[in-house]
Amino acid sequence: MLLDPFENLSSFIDSINQIPQDICADENLDDPEDMHFVSPHWVDGYITDDGTDVDGYWRDGDGDTSHDLSIEDGGGYWAHDPS
Repeated sequence: MLLDPFENLSSFIDSINQIPQDICADENLDDPEDMHFVSPHWVDGYITDDGTDVDGYWRDGDGDTSHDLSIEDGGGYWAHDPS
């Protein structure tokens, strides 16, 4: 029997989003100026170095490939700037 690894992902994300932000504050975190917002976007298919063929997909930051979020729907995510 195959299990869906994303079956309960939305409830997990909802629980994380309910954590008060002051609890998440940490003086050791990187400066927010070292971050940028990535808008939802299409990623073209590609072949990895080991020969795996990866189909194109919508990257919106929620981890659920069965539901594509636009920026208006809350899609997108913060990422560290490249070094």
